[in-house]
Amino acid sequence: MSLMHLVGIVLLMSGLIYGAEVLNVNQEWNAVAAVIIIGLLVLSRVKATLAHKRIPATGAPGLSWRAPDLIKRNREAFIQTSETGVVLSLGDLMTEKTVLSNVETLRQQARQHIQEGAITHGYAADRVMIIKLLNDALATETVCVLRYRRHHFMARGMHAKSIAEEFLIHANEEQGHADQIAERIVQLGGEPDFCPDTLSQRSHAEYVTGHSLADMIKEDLIAERIAIDSYREVIDYLAEQDSTTSQMLKAILAVEEKHADELASMLEDLPTAR
Repeated sequence: MSLMHLVGIVLLMSGLIYGAEVLNVNQEWNAVAAVIIIGLLVLSRVKATLAHKRIPATGAPGLSWRAPDLIKRNREAFIQTSETGVVLSLGDLMTEKTVLSNVETLRQQARQHIQEGAITHGYAADRVMIIKLLNDALATETVCVLRYRRHHFMARGMHAKSIAEEFLIHANEEQGHADQIAERIVQLGGEPDFCPDTLSQRSHAEYVTGHSLADMIKEDLIAERIAIDSYREVIDYLAEQDSTTSQMLKAILAVEEKHADELASMLEDLPTAR
């Protein structure tokens, strides 16, 4: 209760008692007035206490397994209850099941299906689909390696030397990407598909040779742009299902974006391309 409320009640009681004395009302009426005022005071206090303790529901308890959802609901509960002046402690908020398993459970799960290596009980993604997507990415990288290496050897002209060297650098980096993807496919229990008969069919980027130096740069740039959008879509599909694969593809995507930027600069600086 605020100080203003308390002063008001005291003044009200004083006024009633004084009025009773002026009107020659006996002391019993003074007592009745005092009881009424005290009763109102108690009732007001109880009502305020109940209002402060009323905490909005935050959903079914003990069923959430995602930490972000738990934090979000706890934050909403904190904001709502803070509006009534009640500050909750961390122990009050953490009422739902957290993502942590006990040590004994982790030990038991690790002993099951040990032949699967890195694929543990907690891996919930669709492995078949992810392996297929990675094999398509592997085909894309392999086709890019072959196209870059051909351009490296076929580059001709006044500005060809430095550009040919850049083609070779890109080819080696694309080969590194292919190796990373193939290794991840094996970790997921799959087999990397290097079959030459279907390589170009599975690749997102095309194998276009190009005749002039400008054509070569353009075709490589187009292929890089295709790979960029392709990797972004796969990363979005993975979301939080497979963080290891997602992080690998994000690193590869960053290099592909760098390649595209370098190729665009080469094309702009090439006199015959203007």
